[in-house]
Amino acid sequence: MTVREYQYQYLTTDHGRNAYTVHERRYRIPEVIVEALWNREAVPGRVFNSRDGSLVRIVKPGRRGRYAGPDIRDAVVEINGRVLQGDIEIHEHPDDWRRHRHHLDPAYGNVLLHVVLWSGNGERGGLRSAARSSAFAPPVEIVLSSQMTAAFRSALEEAVTQARNDEGGLLCRSWNDAVPLEEKRAVLACMAASRFERKRAEMEERWRMVTTSGEDEFQVLYEYCARSLGYAANADPMQRLAHELPLSFWKVSGFSDEELFPALAVAAGLEHAVVSTLPFEERAEWRRSVDRVRRRVARLPSVRWVIGGVRPSNRPRRRLRVLAFWIPRFLDEDWRGKVFRLGRERPSAKALLSRVCGLFQPFGCRESLLGDTRLRAMLVNVLLPWLSLREAMPGATALRLFCSYPFRAPHSPARRVLEDLGIPRPWNSGDEQGALELCRELCNRNHCSECLIGFRA
Repeated sequence: MTVREYQYQYLTTDHGRNAYTVHERRYRIPEVIVEALWNREAVPGRVFNSRDGSLVRIVKPGRRGRYAGPDIRDAVVEINGRVLQGDIEIHEHPDDWRRHRHHLDPAYGNVLLHVVLWSGNGERGGLRSAARSSAFAPPVEIVLSSQMTAAFRSALEEAVTQARNDEGGLLCRSWNDAVPLEEKRAVLACMAASRFERKRAEMEERWRMVTTSGEDEFQVLYEYCARSLGYAANADPMQRLAHELPLSFWKVSGFSDEELFPALAVAAGLEHAVVSTLPFEERAEWRRSVDRVRRRVARLPSVRWVIGGVRPSNRPRRRLRVLAFWIPRFLDEDWRGKVFRLGRERPSAKALLSRVCGLFQPFGCRESLLGDTRLRAMLVNVLLPWLSLREAMPGATALRLFCSYPFRAPHSPARRVLEDLGIPRPWNSGDEQGALELCRELCNRNHCSECLIGFRA
């Protein structure tokens, strides 16, 4: 396979070197995937050619073995006209039979077929030596890769999908302990850098549209901060709300600070959801506020909010309160200057997070609207790429900070990925972002053959 090289010379984390270089090798196919490929091909009546020239016809595919022993039990096959019942063992390479010490295990004495994906270097060298040293060697071996009825790549992706649905989690978790921890860290660091570059590129595309149309220069930051408020469930509706009601609208709308939240609720179509959460004595005042702003802001059509299954602290009404608190700040020139200076002063990671908290945390509210975990996520996912895009912070500094914060999101899907990879704690934001990018770009798309951790030779 082609060798790919990832180099980010300015990337540093808490766990490694100043530069990471990862080389791609020939990928490894786990046995669970080979088994799925075999089950796809081994339909009743299918005839295979064995390596010694025998004709093998499948009469009954058999059942999957649940415990120690052969992979498939009670299969019925016809070998050169002779019908036999027995077991089938599946491996990636022919010499895996001896490497797994099956030639010494009586549990494999009833194996009829040894199904392998690749032919190996020698002519059944592993099996011949196994046969000389023990009676527990299968008489017939089938090479599957040369007898596929479909294109190997498409069949592999289909098998990966099936195996993931059956197994759950990362398919490589059963063997990736063999991959050195330093290589895993390097791959995650490269994936984190790729994620940072992708976020920056998305903002840059939107930035070109904003500057071409003559909109406010802080509109991009405003939209992506609103998206971060929505979490995963309501990220798109929050971003669309900020897009349809831009800063230029609020600048000339004439709304007072107290009217911003009712106006956002009306535009989002959530005014009735808000009133049901208020104390009874405050509901009449809320309805009067809604009536005052209803004629001055239009409801956005076809915006669907997710309320059920969302934690109470993350529901849209609370996120709209934060957005209403932010709007006057985004329009304030002094506040904008402080945001720009965040990158130019080059503070430490801890000092930068403290300053972001002072700029974005809503104070003076009865309830805590924005937790430290969400502020940290907004800093990593939005503010650092935006400061790098606006050249208010050097790209190397932004990338270093992007990977340096403690990872404390208890409900992030990155946790499952990091646990399956065996990455020891403490985790940082570089581990989190790399795991998310790995899951998004490779795992969820069944591109396991392109993974630098998973299918390794």
